Amino acid sequence: MVTYEAEKDVISPLKTVEEEKPPEVIDPLGELVKNLFDIYQRPVEVLWDGAKFGINNVKDGFFITHADASEIILGDKCLNIFILQLWLMFIHDWSASIGYGALYGFLEPQCIHNANNRRQECENYIGRWLKEAGKQIYIAPYLNQAHWQLLVLCPGDNVVVWFCSLRKRPDAAIKGAVNSAMKSVTKTAEGKPPQHGPQWIEAKSHVQTGNYECGYYVMHWIWCIVTGGLKDDWIHWFSDRSAVTEETITTLRHKWAAYFIQMKK
Repeated sequence: MVTYEAEKDVISPLKTVEEEKPPEVIDPLGELVKNLFDIYQRPVEVLWDGAKFGINNVKDGFFITHADASEIILGDKCLNIFILQLWLMFIHDWSASIGYGALYGFLEPQCIHNANNRRQECENYIGRWLKEAGKQIYIAPYLNQAHWQLLVLCPGDNVVVWFCSLRKRPDAAIKGAVNSAMKSVTKTAEGKPPQHGPQWIEAKSHVQTGNYECGYYVMHWIWCIVTGGLKDDWIHWFSDRSAVTEETITTLRHKWAAYFIQMKK
């Protein structure tokens, strides 16, 4: 993600994700393997506060199943939406712990999933949450036709940053929903709605080489944004077009497993 030719006083978020070891669990993937049979017999319900993602009156959690846990253990499958949902919970808590809770908001992936069939619903959710949360940056993992992509909404700058590990363009439905939602909340210096929709910037960072890694790329980009406290200069930060390393993907799997084990206790 971060170019290694950057100035020496800039700390690479990529380096941080690989160096930081979860203190609670020495081998989180090993612990996940030990729990696999129990999860097979009884999927684990994860309780969550939907209000943190703009979803009110959430009574139930969601379930992590044997199939979900196996995806993380093996690391060779496209990731289920609940895996990214748990990752957002972790990142939400992590951003608050490092002092960025007021900077970042998060869009829940179920609410914007397959926008082509639910455009108005997606637009309403995005617009309402942008108004209510009052954050500077909104991070939105987007699952469309079994492929994970990432949007970063910056209402104050009237900018949307688009990430895709296959270099696909955003589909018309999600782009239209985001444009309409952003226009409803973005104001000019005079306090008026902008005449034009948001500027879309493509972050040309990392291209996957297989057919399953897209979810891990999105997890990686989210981690790097939040850990680095990034809020602008997207093209500068996201210019490495190589594949994400196996070491990085393994580290992401470790972090997900450690958080899941913590939530399961």
